[in-house]
Amino acid sequence: MKILLMLIALSASSSCSYLDKYKTPINESVTLDSSLIQDYSSKLLGRENFLAPFISNYNYGDKNLVYVASVHQEGPGTLTQKTIEKAMKEFKPDFLIVEGSAFTIISDPDDIAYASECHKKKYKFCREDAYAVNLALRAKIPFCYGEPSDAAIHNTLKKSGVTDEELIAFYTLRGLPALKREGQFNNKKLVELLNRSSKKFRADKFISVAQFKKLYKKKMNAEFKILNISDETISPQIDQNPMWSNKIAYAVDVLREQFLTKQIETRLNKYKKVLVVYGAEHLMKARPMFSRALGEPIDSRL
Repeated sequence: MKILLMLIALSASSSCSYLDKYKTPINESVTLDSSLIQDYSSKLLGRENFLAPFISNYNYGDKNLVYVASVHQEGPGTLTQKTIEKAMKEFKPDFLIVEGSAFTIISDPDDIAYASECHKKKYKFCREDAYAVNLALRAKIPFCYGEPSDAAIHNTLKKSGVTDEELIAFYTLRGLPALKREGQFNNKKLVELLNRSSKKFRADKFISVAQFKKLYKKKMNAEFKILNISDETISPQIDQNPMWSNKIAYAVDVLREQFLTKQIETRLNKYKKVLVVYGAEHLMKARPMFSRALGEPIDSRL
């Protein structure tokens, strides 16, 4: 009889511990560990990158993170826009985090004005962030951008030895692949990018095209030619003979991912359903972090 009672007690104890381990958490805070985010690499992105845009739906108790892994596309009726619309309709989020600009305040009036202007011109030369913001406004939910401030990037990189001129040159390079794809690159556009990057980081003086090309040659060990500029020039890959621009991109990427992670964590601990609209590569790098905290997702495409 004693043995039987012991077995019953042991069984009850095991059952409770099993249920405790696998019970659905309610009102439990979420902690995201940004150290689990993987470095960017072509091997990591692989086949999944070609499936974008798609939706990853993470559920953890009463928390729901819906991530639209987007492809940056301009103009109306893009597949990314349709995917965002599907996510908004099906999951009815309480909060939106979108890629594009630096975080300022929740539902910044300047961001609303920008999205409204993009809607008026039918998203010509506008990407998916404006479309997502307009859908959030229509649904009457708050939103924010998920990028660190220019000042935060400037100060952090400056401490690591990156000069103002190098940072301006890098951000100018970041804008060139898109201009090249759109067939809009010319010397005037290069000057505009240099001036915009100089203003972005509040430089004492703008750098000229000649100064830019001189710095490019010094850092990249090659003459500046638009034909040689591609997305790979500005990607944050450091696993395959990284160029100077890749190393700067990697440093910026680490800051971006850390800031975005904190934004997602903060919103998940305040809202039940959070929608994130970011480039697909950001999700692919962060999958181990999300899986550790929220479990495995359910993915879907149009």
